[in-house]
Parts: sequence; structure tokens; C-alpha cells
Amino acid sequence: MDVQLDPMRAFVPPGVLPVPTPVADVPPAAAAEPALAGDQTLPTAGTTALQQSAAADYGALPWGDAAATLDEEAQGLLTELGQGDRYLGVAQLILESLQGGQIDPAMAKAMMRQVLAPDTHVQQLGQMACVGATVQKVFAASNPAGYVRAALDLLAAGSTTLPSGVELAASELNQTEVKAWPDPMARLNGIMQAALMDRANGVDAYDLLADISTRDDGSTYRGLNEQQAAAITGALIGVPMLDAVAMDGVPLAEGLAQQLEAAKAAGAIGLLVPIRGDTGLRHLVLLSDLQADVDLASFMDARGQAGTLTYEAFLGAVSLERQGALQMDTIGGSTNRAASGPSTAARQPVRPPAPPASPAPAGSGAVGG
Repeated sequence: MDVQLDPMRAFVPPGVLPVPTPVADVPPAAAAEPALAGDQTLPTAGTTALQQSAAADYGALPWGDAAATLDEEAQGLLTELGQGDRYLGVAQLILESLQGGQIDPAMAKAMMRQVLAPDTHVQQLGQMACVGATVQKVFAASNPAGYVRAALDLLAAGSTTLPSGVELAASELNQTEVKAWPDPMARLNGIMQAALMDRANGVDAYDLLADISTRDDGSTYRGLNEQQAAAITGALIGVPMLDAVAMDGVPLAEGLAQQLEAAKAAGAIGLLVPIRGDTGLRHLVLLSDLQADVDLASFMDARGQAGTLTYEAFLGAVSLERQGALQMDTIGGSTNRAASGPSTAARQPVRPPAPPASPAPAGSGAVGG
């Protein structure tokens, strides 16, 4: 089993598959034009010069002073961003913000790392935040400039409006918590995941540090149900979720392959699939390839780098459970009951304010979401 997880998740028992929670019996909402799919308002001034420059030549560009503050590794990342059209406008956005004092060199490097290698550097923080982290990964991978623009807005003001008009916002509580973390990569992941989880749970309030959502009546829950998840998966990134209802009477391998093929034919980069591990919770992954002939399943994992499993192992982990009561089961969390009542547990940080090598936060040790 070759699943690579966030090194902070040291409490995950060896050999345990990354996991989530049950999915409610409600089909995900479809979006004709995903809000995060593209950004047609990218800066272009000076981009050609940036693409044609080597690191040593940045002094001749409008952002030369800012580029000079970056260390050698960041200079290399900047050069990589300047190659080709995929990252058109990304380096300019970062350098302009660096030169204007909105971000520091450490944050600039963190942003460059995330858009160049989202599989590695976009990592799930909250135990139950796999949906938000997965959307964040797809956002960074599919629309790098839009991702950087949104991240800059969220860090500066706590909110951003996407070109589609969709607004993402982090609560004042979550903004305050994230600002206290010294690691820029953790701050980036934190502000993005807080805003995405709050977008998904509607009027409920997501607390990043405690990794819970609270309703107006004070009752709390963890993770997202399928309808909430669809608010940011189908609606923002245009990636469908495995339809468990359509799998009735269909062999698992055949149905899974058909839904993955249909998702790709519709322009999605894969299929969101809940999988279950030994801990009993469920975890959402983005399946990108399923090949019986070479015994391989490839997927994007919110916890860290892309994962692979053998074909049979992945099929054995797929979770098709569903419940009619929407609030009873969640993707990425524990039971989501309106009558659960206010939480009495102490708020524990989803990631301590320290670099990524720090130990995992205290808690029950369960994995999910």
C-alpha cells in the first residue's frame, strides 16, 4: 500500500488507509461553469519579459527589487514560474505583492511552492477537512493565478470574490488564529481551508482550530454531509462525486470505471470517491486513474502527495454506504446530528503554530475527512 500522508499526521497507524465518513443520499449539485476553473482577468504586463528572463536578469524588471529579496531556492521557483504559459501572471502577482509589502519573502516562496507542486504543499489541516483541502488542491493545480489572487485577498482582508461572483470568506476568529501561526505554508492552507469549509457549511460557522462547525442553536458537528460538500466540489471545481445510487446492481469495478470516464468526458479532472480504512471513518480522495491491466489506482490525497494503491486494494476501500437522513452522516467527520448539542470538548489546534515537522495535535487519534 503506497499512500503518502502529511508527515504531521504521525498518529495515523502504519498501513491504515486514509479515510472519511458516510455520504448522505443526496446527489451532488452540478455546475456548468465551475467558479474556480479559470480566471480571464490575469495580469499580463511584463509577463513576456519575465518568461524570457533568467534569475540573474530580474533586476531589469519592474519587480527586480522584490525578486532580489528572495533566497536562492525561491529564485529558482520564480524562474520555473516564468517558463511557458501555464503560470502566466502568477509570478507578477506574487512579486507585485512582495514589492508592495503585502507579503514577505517567506510567504512568496510558500505561494510559489503551492502552485508549482500542490500535491506536496497543499495539505489537509483539520482531521475532518478533507473536502476543503481537496478543493484547495484542485484550485491551485487548475487555476494557479486565480488561486494566488484569492490567497492574497484572504490573507489581507479575509475574503475574496472569484471572477464568477462567488465569495469566499474566513471568519474573524479563523483569521486571528491563522495570523498567529509562524509557518507561511500552514497559514496559506489554514486561511484557504477555513474559507472553503465555511462556504460549504452555509450559515453554520466553521472553527478551524477546533475543526468543528456550529449551528445557530449551538449544536456542533464535524465534517460535511454530501450536500454541503457539493457546494464546493461540483459548484466550484466541477468535479462530481461517486454516485452510490447509480452503483446499485452494478459491479463495483465496472460502475466506478464508468463514472470516472463520464466525469473526464465532461471535462473534470477526476472523480471524488469516499474510501474507508481500518479506523472506520471515511476519507474523500480524487480518483484520476484506474487501470486493471497494470493493477493501479492513482488519486489525489488531501493529506499530502498523490497516492497510489493496487487496483484491488482501492476497490476494497471504496465506500458505498449512504443514509437517507442528510444530517446523520458526513463526509470527513463524525455523526452530524442536529440534536448533538453544544460541544464540551476543549478547542485543540488542528495544526500547532509551528513548522510542518511539528507533532500532530492532541485528540482522539481518529483519522478521517
